[in-house]
Amino acid sequence: GLPHLFGDGHHLTTDIEAVDTFFNASVNSPAFMSLAGSHSISGTTIDVTTNILSYANLSNLHIHLVVFENTTYGNTGDNGETAFHHVMMKMLPDAYGTNVDLLDREPISIHEQFDLANTFIEEYDDLGVLIFVQDEAQYIFQSDYSIENVVYSGESRLQEVLVDNAVLNPF
Repeated sequence: GLPHLFGDGHHLTTDIEAVDTFFNASVNSPAFMSLAGSHSISGTTIDVTTNILSYANLSNLHIHLVVFENTTYGNTGDNGETAFHHVMMKMLPDAYGTNVDLLDREPISIHEQFDLANTFIEEYDDLGVLIFVQDEAQYIFQSDYSIENVVYSGESRLQEVLVDNAVLNPF
């Protein structure tokens, strides 16, 4: 419900000092993994792929994929508000997410596909996907937004290094 604010599974007061304190502590916390997500939409069906690289052995985590509409106008009530932003439409595969154990520097990939026809989505070209990794205590290890229609390469060779716009030789 509103106006409740949560950070890493804990209730925060909604005053700016509490939010700033939480935000600064979170920004300075180490991130134990990298995320890269992509999604595509065909008609009413969404395909989401998430790649995760952990930098530590972590067990009993949940990968959550949240499909949201950036701005929705038709899902308002009678309180005078005319638009809502980042409205969750579906969690993939469900609200429990995908349970995983992550091993240090062993990448995993998760793929979900879902037909969104029975949701309240107004504009299919206005969707986004939030990815977050959470433990049982609701601590969030990492989060990111998926990028629409991107294809990540398995190729990781570096071709050149620039220093002040000049190629570093030899490389």
